Amino acid sequence: TYIENLIIDRSVTIRGAGPKLTTVDGSGHYDTVFLIGSPPLPSSCVTNRFVTLEGMTITGGQGPPAGYRNGGGISVSPGVDLVVNNCVVSGNSTYGNGGGISVAHGRLTVIDSVISRNTAYAISASGAYGGGGGLRIAGCPSDLTVMNSVIEQNTSDYRGGGILSVAGAPD
Repeated sequence: TYIENLIIDRSVTIRGAGPKLTTVDGSGHYDTVFLIGSPPLPSSCVTNRFVTLEGMTITGGQGPPAGYRNGGGISVSPGVDLVVNNCVVSGNSTYGNGGGISVAHGRLTVIDSVISRNTAYAISASGAYGGGGGLRIAGCPSDLTVMNSVIEQNTSDYRGGGILSVAGAPD
């Protein structure tokens, strides 16, 4: 088990020994477990970063309640292609969108993975935001592929308990 909050700013593959053997735990320290693409690239940027997370459990990510950050477990900035392969993304939350995973203006591929028990809390009195308890993908262009995976028991205060996909500008 690794108690970590990681910032990834380049193309990389991070490979664990399997979700039952490798855990990356944000430990509820009011931050995302994996913050990918920092600093964010503008949505018009052509240069993509390619990131693969493979063979691990990602848990304990918690967006700061006083702030606003999409993605409790994994937060992906524009210009990133992310592959989540043979992972469990569970027990993460955010005060925003994408309790488990949030991708803006990018590509997300989920393969042989489980996304469960993540929460997206509302951040305004009207209840707006707080969508995509399991995962949220937003912006144009964006692309989501889910293969041989389970998305279950995620909750959202606003829209999309399991998946929220919006084509407009990401919130």
